[in-house]
Amino acid sequence: MVGTGEQIQYIHRDETMHVGFGVKLIKEIIKEIGEKPAEVDVHRLFVHALNKIEVWARHCIPDVLGYSANLHIQHSKHLADKRLKQLGYSPVFFVEEALPWLDEQASIKKEKNFFETRVTDYQSGGALKFDDGPETLEDLVNWK
Repeated sequence: MVGTGEQIQYIHRDETMHVGFGVKLIKEIIKEIGEKPAEVDVHRLFVHALNKIEVWARHCIPDVLGYSANLHIQHSKHLADKRLKQLGYSPVFFVEEALPWLDEQASIKKEKNFFETRVTDYQSGGALKFDDGPETLEDLVNWK
């Protein structure tokens, strides 16, 4: 599990950038059109999306120390309300942040870039040792 926390931080950073882009894009589209969609329609869309997230979370996320499907759902609803406010709409879920430590930990300034780091925790390809397997097609057919 070496580097798992760091990978989660990179994923969170990238997803945060995607959300920022999406909010800016929606604001520009609203500005171009000259009107915002009705709040009731936007709320309906968010409720539908969060229902899908809830079904997914209850199916895929087991309860582990410090994290559960319920925490994931509550966190998602908190983020949905945050995005609604960013877009100028009122919140719809009114839940407290379930994971207050997540944003703080993920937002800590990192001095290295994942794509510029060197992998040192794995054996290099040249140093790998394989068992003696078949060398020819005939050996492969008869190999046990």
